[in-house]
Amino acid sequence: MIGIIALLILNIIVAYVGIVSANKLKNNSKIVLKETNKYNNLQNLKLNFTELLMPANDYLIHGNKVEILNFNKLNAITRLQLEKSNTFEDNHFNEHFLEEIEDIFHEVERLSNNIFELKEPIGNNEGAIMMEVMDGIVIDAQKK
Repeated sequence: MIGIIALLILNIIVAYVGIVSANKLKNNSKIVLKETNKYNNLQNLKLNFTELLMPANDYLIHGNKVEILNFNKLNAITRLQLEKSNTFEDNHFNEHFLEEIEDIFHEVERLSNNIFELKEPIGNNEGAIMMEVMDGIVIDAQKK
C-alpha cells in the first residue's frame, strides 16, 4: 500500500514538473518568435534600403522615367516595413534607433526625388554626387 501511494505521489510530481516545463517552454518560444520576427523585419528593412537606391542609380545611367514609378513602389514598401518595425519594438533604445532610421529614410527619399527632377540625368555630376551621398547614408544605416 505504501508503494502504491509513493508511486502516485511520484506520478503527481512528474506530471507537475512536466506541466511547469511545458509552460516555460511556451513562454520561451513566444519570446524567441518575437525576437525572430524583429530580426527578420530589420533584415528586410536593410534589404529594402538597398533596393531603394537602385531606381535613382538606374535613372542616372539610363534616364528612363519608369524608374520614378519603380522608386515610388519601393518607397511605399520600405515605408510599410519601417512602420512594421515600429510596431514590433517595445524597447525605448530601439525606438530611438528606428527614429534615426526613419530620418535616414526621409533623407534618401529627398535625395532620390532631387535626382528624378534632373533634366539631363545621364552623366550629370550633381546627380552622381547625390548618389554617392545616398550610398554613404544607406551604408551607415545598414551598419546601425
